Amino acid sequence: MFSFHRVMRLQTVSRVAAAMAVAIVVGQLTISWLNLCGTSPESMAALAFGTGFGVILMSWLIVRIPPRRSDRSRIFFTVVPAAVLAAISWWIPASLNATLLAGCDSIDPAWPCASLLTLIFPATIVAFAIATTGLFFRLGDHERNIPWTDAALTGAPGVIALLVPVWFGQTTVPLAASVTVMAAFAVATRLLVRPATQISNAPVCQSGRLSFALIKPAVFETLVPFAASGILSVALLEIFGRLMPGDLPVLIQTICLTATALVILSRPLTLRLLNPQILQFAAILMLALLPLLFGPLAGLNLKLNTAGLSAWSVLFQRSLQCAVFCTAALTPAICMVRENRESTTAESVILPFLTGILLALGAVSQNVSAILILSAGILLYGVSLIGDRLTKRGEALVIKRTLILPALSLLSISLVSLGSIATSTTSSFLFSERTAAAVQRGVAEDLIAQSCASRLVTMVPTPSGEITVWRRTGDIFEFQRNGILIGQVSTDTNISPQPAEDILPAIMALSNHAQPSRVLVLGDDTGACLRVCSHFPLQEIVAVRTDRNITELARQYTWSRQQLPPDRDERVQIIHEPATIAVRRRELKRFDIVLAADESGVQGGAACQYTAEFYKAIRSRMSVNAVFCQRFRQSNLGPEPLKAVMSTLMNSFVNVGVIQTVPGEIVLLASDSENGLIDSGFLARLQREHARREIATAGWDWAQIAILPLLDVRDPLGMFSRDISTPPISIANAGLAMSAASETARAADKLSELQAAFAPHQQQILATVPATEDVEEIKRRLSALAQQLEILAGMPDQPWTYRKSLQMEMKQSPRPPRDLIESGKITKVAHPLDLLRQNYFITLGKALTAASRGELNTDLIRRLDIFTENFEPLITHFAHYEIIRLHELSQHPNPAEEFRHRMHIAFFTSPTDASVRPIISAVQQLVDQPSLIASETERYDILNSLLQKMIERWEARTAWEPRSALRVQNDVDLSVSVANRALALMEDLCDEASVEKADFYARRRFLNAALIKPLRDYRDQVLAHRMKSETPVELNTEDPHDLPLLINSGSGLNTN
Repeated sequence: MFSFHRVMRLQTVSRVAAAMAVAIVVGQLTISWLNLCGTSPESMAALAFGTGFGVILMSWLIVRIPPRRSDRSRIFFTVVPAAVLAAISWWIPASLNATLLAGCDSIDPAWPCASLLTLIFPATIVAFAIATTGLFFRLGDHERNIPWTDAALTGAPGVIALLVPVWFGQTTVPLAASVTVMAAFAVATRLLVRPATQISNAPVCQSGRLSFALIKPAVFETLVPFAASGILSVALLEIFGRLMPGDLPVLIQTICLTATALVILSRPLTLRLLNPQILQFAAILMLALLPLLFGPLAGLNLKLNTAGLSAWSVLFQRSLQCAVFCTAALTPAICMVRENRESTTAESVILPFLTGILLALGAVSQNVSAILILSAGILLYGVSLIGDRLTKRGEALVIKRTLILPALSLLSISLVSLGSIATSTTSSFLFSERTAAAVQRGVAEDLIAQSCASRLVTMVPTPSGEITVWRRTGDIFEFQRNGILIGQVSTDTNISPQPAEDILPAIMALSNHAQPSRVLVLGDDTGACLRVCSHFPLQEIVAVRTDRNITELARQYTWSRQQLPPDRDERVQIIHEPATIAVRRRELKRFDIVLAADESGVQGGAACQYTAEFYKAIRSRMSVNAVFCQRFRQSNLGPEPLKAVMSTLMNSFVNVGVIQTVPGEIVLLASDSENGLIDSGFLARLQREHARREIATAGWDWAQIAILPLLDVRDPLGMFSRDISTPPISIANAGLAMSAASETARAADKLSELQAAFAPHQQQILATVPATEDVEEIKRRLSALAQQLEILAGMPDQPWTYRKSLQMEMKQSPRPPRDLIESGKITKVAHPLDLLRQNYFITLGKALTAASRGELNTDLIRRLDIFTENFEPLITHFAHYEIIRLHELSQHPNPAEEFRHRMHIAFFTSPTDASVRPIISAVQQLVDQPSLIASETERYDILNSLLQKMIERWEARTAWEPRSALRVQNDVDLSVSVANRALALMEDLCDEASVEKADFYARRRFLNAALIKPLRDYRDQVLAHRMKSETPVELNTEDPHDLPLLINSGSGLNTN
């Protein structure tokens, strides 16, 4: 008897080990698939098809191997399947990539459902792997009497083994290593177990008579319930994707926690203590209450994101939230199948579950909301419970009693409509960096969403997620997918600057190639990079985009104000296909520039674009001297992920470099060119007219690009010459996808870590190109820029100081004259840029002279417009000041043009700009003349943006010592007055602007707390005390009626 119990314990351990080995293989297969094919609906559907076919193939093979045959060859049927399983786990990554290439070569992209048909090729590998794992499990189970549901729940926690290397910092360990270890352990335990026929006193399993419930069709017991669970799984994935990032570690931990909970709930003891019908009803009720609980869950996740907890704690609590509802989604099906678990087969459980997933994915692809999918799953559960009770034989009274809870379960679907999943607003502030800043500043939780100028413009459900477009400061529109930033675009670059991080990858790539002809743009959902490319002299542009819905949004907000939008440009070809498939199609041929501007790599869907396999596919699409440029968003990441990406690029390209454009934004450059990483003509091409014009839309000068920090990975004295090279990322280890979650959740000073890791090895781009006259020009321009910033930050009330600075620049740093050949003679002429400065002073002097004589007219003012078109330090920005002043001196002849220049000053400036008077004047003019902006919605947005700028300007003045407290008090009083008038006008515009009153009142509360109240306190507590000690001379140092003039004295260079 003792021997029997010992063998039974070993047999249990053996079965658990085998089940866990199978779960790890399935987990490895899924992770490898996602890191190769992405998370598009076509990818997930192909994965489901492959899994389903693998289950069918496995069942077909198992019934053809009788149990007695496997018992006679016990060692063979134990060791061989395990060896095959381990071999397959190492073979999966390469085979998936090879079959995907075969699919791209075989399927014509013009065919209907071409992406899905292409992915069917690697799905065959999934089917083969699933069938092999099933055979491994069943052939080693001598009695073959373990129900599939029990095996799945027992083995599912084993997938946590895939995270063990990540916990120890080994993010590049192949996933197959965990499979090999677990398979070896399962074989060892199986070989120690003797078959039951060799054990003395072993009890014999009695096979009783089959009941009617076992032989009737199991429609309501397995098919419908597991289809419902599949539908609910997709619904939960969609909903929780709005509450937390879609991370693989969270998914793995959720599977482990859910399986553990289901094992406990499905135990006979638990089912005896808890009535299965009550358990099923409680699970369905919890799912129906999810919309009502969405708000509290959002608050919980906001606290998790900002509490500074350990990464392990944050990820575990996220997984726990998901596991609670996933357990509820599977509990009814598990409870129903427990009644006849011996009769359930793999097909009756897995195939309905996959069918439910496919149905839900189809609904998602048709833009059906997650609420409707959730309701459909609950409805199916209710129908299955009622159907199951009606098919049971028994007395009529018993049937009526047992129908009460199923009927209530069906009616609980009405609770779904009582709540709402406000994903657009909730996810927007959950994933925003502005939220963390607001929390640090002590902003109340209910005001966080209103702590910046924003308005939801539109929300579009797409197969790749919910796309929202937000109006931000000025004319900036922000695109988000499931609340996570995609990019920002300025619809009018004459008023609001285009965020530099969204266009610099395109500008730098195009300028780093001598003669680019064909360009491939991957991702770029906002369309900003495609807009830049269309302004360069190119022959062909191929844009591979996510889907047609987001292309329509780009057409509406990014390209609408262009004379020739890219979608109408004959040079542009737009393809809607996953990038991971498109780059492997030979029909695209080769390109001179390949630009990848997709979403952040920390998202599960984009991790596939940072693997060795993807980079090799990219290289196959590049010509000899082609340049590859990829945007890498470093927000909230430390140095290790970037090192891993750099190491991966090194395995595919000869020249690899990293350029930081703005904090948190990285541009990855790679090529195989003999000219090196940075082409010798890079600086010269930045100065071309079309390049300078695009750079100026961001408020940048081309010289600023030349001094961006560059890290050359191949530098013999650089980082990788001293540090141990990080192993590359591949689909075999999924290094970035597995480690990014813990890295983003880790509370640390990431900027300091990046600085410490990369600063010693960085150099300016300028230092990598041959020394030419461009170097001296860069020095001149940077000197002028430094003076401009100093004036705006240190002398915000004296912008006219720029005149003396500009004159000094002209005298001290003149450019070398140019040779001009006329009539066979060579004469020296001034440099065109020096002539531009002289012409500016002459034109301005004539206008001011006319103003002093009362002869100023609109034509004289408009002559200065030419100096605001192309960015020139110390000219372009301050020219707007001069034009506004001329309008004021001539009694405002054209208020619309005057207001346009005020808007430029407000939005096109440095974050350190401390001048508040231009903002006050702009708000005052718009409040006094509302007709300046015809659209009520546009007027509301501009007023809201100007008030936000007023907050920023007053915050910038905290480090500035005013010369006169009287003038500052006047500025404070004017700020409070115009802010209150603007808020009153905004309240009247709420209905026309489609702004909820509750949102406006919250915004007003924030403005009162962040602007009006602090200004009043500053006036009463600081300025009042200082004015008592101020002398009359100090009071009059700044006359509000001071009229700075520049009188033309003949030379055109006289300033005062």
